Amino acid sequence: MNSIWSVRLRDLFWPPQSSADSAIELHDRRYWRLLWAFAALILATTVVTPYLPMVDLPQHAAQVSMLRNFSHYATEYEINWFTPYVLGYGISYGLSFVFGVTCAIRVVVGLALGAFVITSAALVKEAG
Repeated sequence: MNSIWSVRLRDLFWPPQSSADSAIELHDRRYWRLLWAFAALILATTVVTPYLPMVDLPQHAAQVSMLRNFSHYATEYEINWFTPYVLGYGISYGLSFVFGVTCAIRVVVGLALGAFVITSAALVKEAG
């Protein structure tokens, strides 16, 4: 049996079909397609939902917005690069130029939740 890490990413999205596929391999392909569809549904839900159940979402949006206009606040604040949120803020900062601050944070939250589903499934499959 192949490890999940030896499978190409393209094969997870759309695995090649052959007549010699066993029922287990067919089930495995359907399982991964369902998981990727579920992760996409989670991403779409977090972007479309009017209010995410996150009390601190406005504070995170304010910090990303402040990063975008940091030249105005440089005398009052300094950037702490050792915060546990630096990866999320960095991705949100980059996406905020394309989507806007609020939508960028929603996309990052949706990607994190979808990645949790995919990596949990990969861990369960690897553990047997």
